Amino acid sequence: DNVADEFVELSEPFDTELLRSCIKKSNPVLEKIEGKDVVIVVGKTGVGKSLFIQGVAGRKIVSVKHQTDYSGSTAVSDVFEAVDPVPGFSVGHKKVSNTKSINCFVHESGGKLKEDVFYVDSPGFEDTAGPEVDIATSVMLSQVAKMARSLRFV
Repeated sequence: DNVADEFVELSEPFDTELLRSCIKKSNPVLEKIEGKDVVIVVGKTGVGKSLFIQGVAGRKIVSVKHQTDYSGSTAVSDVFEAVDPVPGFSVGHKKVSNTKSINCFVHESGGKLKEDVFYVDSPGFEDTAGPEVDIATSVMLSQVAKMARSLRFV
């Protein structure tokens, strides 16, 4: 058997520029979290990682009706939105992911928190944006793990 025959053929060409862009957009996060206590928010696309960040940020979460047109018919469903959302953590309601690179929200100390906690939002597992986003996410999360003082997963 020829080893080359075992490679999977991609349905779309690999977009190295998208890979580069996702990594570049994530680099400022690494500067923020170096030596810090970090909570990484992970999960499949669409489970509510960015919405969780909105809640951690103290934003009010409300249920709203969302209309989707699919194959000539319209579906209405209840979804959650943040009131006055934190910029950079948009919540999507389609089967296409909104988050394309890791991002960081800093929950500043005060009250019961003695130190700032850094929440890292990430694109979903099995992301709909393609293998480029999956690779960039893996690279950047491994860098977060190396650079953080402590790491927890949600």
